[in-house]
Amino acid sequence: MRALEAYEKVLKIQEETGNTFMLTSALNNIGIIYNQQGNIPKALEFYLKSLKILEQINDKASMGRLLINIGYIYAKQPDEAKAHEFYQRAYKICQEINDKAGTASALVGLGFINHNKGINGESIKYYEAALKIQEEIGVKQGIIETMNNIGTLYRDTINMDKAIHYFTKCIEMSREIGDKRNACNALCNLGTSYLLIRNYKKAEEFGLQALPLSQEIGFPQNISFSAELLFKVYERTHELTKAYPMYKLFVRMRDSIN
Repeated sequence: MRALEAYEKVLKIQEETGNTFMLTSALNNIGIIYNQQGNIPKALEFYLKSLKILEQINDKASMGRLLINIGYIYAKQPDEAKAHEFYQRAYKICQEINDKAGTASALVGLGFINHNKGINGESIKYYEAALKIQEEIGVKQGIIETMNNIGTLYRDTINMDKAIHYFTKCIEMSREIGDKRNACNALCNLGTSYLLIRNYKKAEEFGLQALPLSQEIGFPQNISFSAELLFKVYERTHELTKAYPMYKLFVRMRDSIN
């Protein structure tokens, strides 16, 4: 909350001074905080305010990155048509200004949309193109997120060996750079992979690593994911006294996100 209050003070000052660069930066950062808190309407409100100003001043570098953020929110809703629109706009702008990191992020977004539609052949092409760029420029966080998406695609197509391989690499790299959120995502994904092949001991092991980490970083989506995994493990191993509190936590976090 302190960060949000600080950015709101900055926003007020920049609105008074008319400093467009600082104004759009403050709007974008407030949008990011609301997104992390799971307050999607507020996140979109501030992102779109920032985008309107960036379009007026034709700041293509900032516009490309912001379009990716907006595409991500719509993809998670899910509003695939809107997400595709924003990711495509971002991809064109980032290509035009040779923003390789932005281009890779837009490709990941397009891969995610195709994955959700079940167009897995197209999805893996986008992911692999993004991963190639990210490895070329050495963006470790981007590499982790893209590998996590590739692992999810393989898990969803029941190619568990490849899924487990990618999720394990994600965990290792996330821990190396201290990226707790992506470590938590990968731990949950790895646990879910083991759940699908009925290795409940492994699924519980990774769920129990993910839950305290998700509570530490405080993002509702991560807490919900961790609690849902453990609920399913305990439900299937008939440990109902453990399953019930996990179910309650999962529902509370899910409702918070909605």
